[in-house]
Amino acid sequence: MALIRLSLLLTLLTFALSTNAKRYIGGDQWNRPRINKSFFIKQDKFIKELILRTVKVVNTKKRKVGTAFFYKENADHYIFLTNYHVISGNRECRDSKLLLINSQFNKRYASCDGVIQEGTIKSGSDYIYFKVNKEERLNFLSQISEVRTDFSDPVIGDRLVSVGFGAGKANLRRYDAKISMDRDCLYLNGNIDITFNKDKVRDVFFTACDAQSGDSGSAVMNLETGDIIGLFFAVADQKRSNPLTSKEIQDNLGTDYMEFYTNASMSIDLRKIKLK
Repeated sequence: MALIRLSLLLTLLTFALSTNAKRYIGGDQWNRPRINKSFFIKQDKFIKELILRTVKVVNTKKRKVGTAFFYKENADHYIFLTNYHVISGNRECRDSKLLLINSQFNKRYASCDGVIQEGTIKSGSDYIYFKVNKEERLNFLSQISEVRTDFSDPVIGDRLVSVGFGAGKANLRRYDAKISMDRDCLYLNGNIDITFNKDKVRDVFFTACDAQSGDSGSAVMNLETGDIIGLFFAVADQKRSNPLTSKEIQDNLGTDYMEFYTNASMSIDLRKIKLK
């Protein structure tokens, strides 16, 4: 069965970062509301922290948008995590500007100040840790919980949530984050290794969370536990407008249903790409 999954994913896997704002729909309806101040203040602690730690990444030279999230801090820096295909090394780090909001929903700006650790597709993953110099305007990050990597395995059917800048404008004027947290945004299956352009990406899990180009680098949080469990990086290349229905999802949870692999959004298990 694993070999079949891999061969299908060879043609169906595509990065969720492009100029055309491609959509992945899990379930019957597209549901990714934009986050504004009114929405933010109504959320619980877990969701508020997820929003506060999520960062818009704008490559000012290539005019592309991605997402990153706050991971931890040390004495001099805040450390963030995103995909390597969002910030591909130190050169793109220098070209990348960041937009966040604080707990009063005011915009805060920062720059990528250097790469700490990276994993490329060639090496079997797709991540990059980068640092941001500590400044007073970013002090609110010190009040956010650091990401844990000692969480228990997710359970099939666990509800998930993700915040990202899919379809966002390639500028820092607009805070245009959106959230995926409808009833179809579920943990479907994992972990397996998949093949992408003849290279292997390890420890991938599959979800039915709606996503869009620019969401690459988003944190995937387990709503049942509050743990951030994955780094979103890709979606299936859907040939139909809605190939995985809500009924299909509910009827096949806990089974080895092929559609869960070929029509899914995909993330890398955070425990497998820990900061060393």
